[in-house]
Amino acid sequence: MSFFIIILLLGSSSINEYNTVSELDYHKKIVLQNNILTPKLISNYIGLNNINTENNIPINPPAIAVLDSGVYPHKNLLYPQNKILAFKDMINGFIEPYDDFGHGTFISGVIAGNATKEFSGISPHAKIVAVKVIDENGESNQKVIGNAIEWVIENKTKYNIKIINMSFNFHNKEPLYNDEVSTMIRKAEKVGILVVCSSGNKSIYSEDDTAMYPSNVPGVISVGSLEYVSPSGILDRKKYIVADYSRKSYGLVNDIKPTLIVPGTNIRSLNSNTNYTPGDKLVIGNTYRIDTGTSISAAVVSGTLAKLSEAHPDKDMFYIKRLLFSYTYLVPDYNFSNVNRFIYIN
Repeated sequence: MSFFIIILLLGSSSINEYNTVSELDYHKKIVLQNNILTPKLISNYIGLNNINTENNIPINPPAIAVLDSGVYPHKNLLYPQNKILAFKDMINGFIEPYDDFGHGTFISGVIAGNATKEFSGISPHAKIVAVKVIDENGESNQKVIGNAIEWVIENKTKYNIKIINMSFNFHNKEPLYNDEVSTMIRKAEKVGILVVCSSGNKSIYSEDDTAMYPSNVPGVISVGSLEYVSPSGILDRKKYIVADYSRKSYGLVNDIKPTLIVPGTNIRSLNSNTNYTPGDKLVIGNTYRIDTGTSISAAVVSGTLAKLSEAHPDKDMFYIKRLLFSYTYLVPDYNFSNVNRFIYIN
């Protein structure tokens, strides 16, 4: 099911503590006959199949901290390997994983779902550290998110956290040097954690095309979406363009957002039982669902970074970031002339 979500933040007079209105990716359902992308197909599209790590399962695999609505203990994330390395609930304080909104489970599946006959994530050996910062209504605030990033930094070594994925945005929020989220993002980068955010989707509330906060914070890897323009040749790179819903065009000359653009349209991933609470019986109707948005594109990049890290375990994440950027090429779009944004690993 596709959905449109607004994060309504708790009331406060201080803009440094809370933003008034925020937006969690606007998801626009694209109906294309039988053209459904899976993370495995996307891996082939961006060339990850050229990196062979299948026979080299890491002893201490990289972990991605997914700051989102939580994670449902989906069978794909539990078998054959338990992919949920840790769970931290910044909203309700539960110890065991759950997802009462569904977004975090979908994103976690794209990043690191187990490789099975039914489904595989971008980096199936990686682990997920799920940090719940979004409640059942899709609401959160900067303070919660800042505290969550701080928790990730404190637990970086314990869980081998290499990447933070934040597939959400605040509406009309300029990055402030000293706000909670920007401050903690800088601290995360200083300790060697890469921060990946969705650039945001244009919504019915605004035709503004600029990349949204926190993806517009300097140093963040901001990710936009591609969509295909032909009902055939789903892996033909010449048949993809920058998606019309994907925000773009923001930033300084040397830090234009989004940083990268990858497929994000009509993607299949894990569904969640949003009525589940820890202790309930694990029951789910539809095991998978299809969705669209820059949220998913950010997850693709986080999974790609994890897989590159897995292939180069002796390298730090700044090397991995430079390596990924070495595999980019020009986007055939007037908004990104002379700037490399597409990924193809060869």
